[in-house]
Amino acid sequence: MNKFYLSSIFLSLVFMLFSCQQDKLKSAAKYQQELKSFYENPQTNPLTEAERKNFKGISFFPLAEKYVLKATFTPVLDGAVIEMPTSAQKIKYYKTYGYFYFSLEGQELKLTAFVPEPVNPENPNHIFIPFKDATNGKTSYGAGRYLDLEKTDIVQGRTILDFNKAYNPYCAYSEAYNCPIPPQENILPIAIEAGVSLSAAEH
Repeated sequence: MNKFYLSSIFLSLVFMLFSCQQDKLKSAAKYQQELKSFYENPQTNPLTEAERKNFKGISFFPLAEKYVLKATFTPVLDGAVIEMPTSAQKIKYYKTYGYFYFSLEGQELKLTAFVPEPVNPENPNHIFIPFKDATNGKTSYGAGRYLDLEKTDIVQGRTILDFNKAYNPYCAYSEAYNCPIPPQENILPIAIEAGVSLSAAEH
């Protein structure tokens, strides 16, 4: 087997690995661009005109494959309805839907998934995952961030949790909204340096 042939195999493997990494991050890159466009468009930006004057735009941690995680899901049948305090010191109601288990930074972690109670008829498949981590108040919004999934994203008890798609509630930019605060059980003991971050001017 000559050196040229071995080099060709090596280059092919490198290309395949790079392509696989790019595919994993393609969905997150698209999501981030859409979120950025949402806030940049005056027709869709949810802030008031006065708030937009101080709005610094959306910033993200660098896209990272390590935060595209395989997770197993354990459903909770007829889960309890819990009261979730909000940023406006009110209460919103959510039903426990199940638990996502995954590994990151050598740790076995768990996040509780919720569905609105009552179910939103306009989006009945929505799964809500509010969470906090060690970046909050430092390089990400202090009150926590959110992940969304659809029930159809879970196949045979497995799914992908892509923290590159973690986003801020509207309350990060405006006091006019009533945003759920992540419960104690969804506080992760590690830093999730992915998804929406604080802008350079905010930290």
